[in-house]
Amino acid sequence: MTEPWVTVIIPCFDGEEFISEAIESVLGQTYQNWDLIVVDDGSTDSSLGLLRKFAADYPRQIKVLSGPNRGACHARNWAIAEAEGGLVALLDADDVWHPQKLETQVHYLVTHPDVLGVTTGYSLWGQESHPPANERYFDWSRTELIDWAMLGRSAPALCSTLLVSRAAVIESGGFDVDLVSFAEDLDLAWRLSAVGRMASINALLVRVRLSDSQIHRNSEAMLRGIALFYRKLSASHPRLTQRGLARIEVYRLLIEAKNSAPNKRPKLICGLLFKYPADLVRFGARRHRWLVL
Repeated sequence: MTEPWVTVIIPCFDGEEFISEAIESVLGQTYQNWDLIVVDDGSTDSSLGLLRKFAADYPRQIKVLSGPNRGACHARNWAIAEAEGGLVALLDADDVWHPQKLETQVHYLVTHPDVLGVTTGYSLWGQESHPPANERYFDWSRTELIDWAMLGRSAPALCSTLLVSRAAVIESGGFDVDLVSFAEDLDLAWRLSAVGRMASINALLVRVRLSDSQIHRNSEAMLRGIALFYRKLSASHPRLTQRGLARIEVYRLLIEAKNSAPNKRPKLICGLLFKYPADLVRFGARRHRWLVL
């Protein structure tokens, strides 16, 4: 049986510090039937030069697309449209793969033909300012998906763990460019789950890097993106939307409390307890350590 072809997709904006490590982790895969499309999204650093060097060294495997800065969602959609593989694998420019990541996932999809896409477990790692690296898994149940939508701690790190049918991504509508880089993975996951069955492998095959410079550290922009996701769901899932908007308010006020003077925090927390008692207890307890990812 012919092994399926995989197109790996990496969007890159000013990624000179980490992009080489990400690409090397693709080159080190035990699975050999792949090509790589890296989209330089208007970088202002040396990223494009690094990418062109990789493409020159591996002309049969690596292709570089370059354009003005339009966001990671546009970059991924562009690469998906250009992809030759029947399967596409996503990787962020600052994350890395275990050498057997693609081999393990391809084997799963080949032996489970009813599954459209599969994610893996991952570890969080990065700067000393963050908590020690820890492991996370996602089982693609309806409960897990809703918990993710409710800003819970369940999330599959879709943009670095997913291997999926290219046709399924296209059928689902691809990435929503209006979400830029906030909730775009949640939005795609929600739509992919409506197209067909998704699964996850209980193996730690990806390392997701944490750094203070990452775009998702912009809490206000993140919450605006998630609010847009809720608005998209409002007609079909009004109760879920209502719960989600309450979680956003709790999240925002918890951040305000975190950044306020110590003598003001009790008043803010008491106000939250009065207005959103259930959400504060359930959400605040899960987002421990002052909402660090």
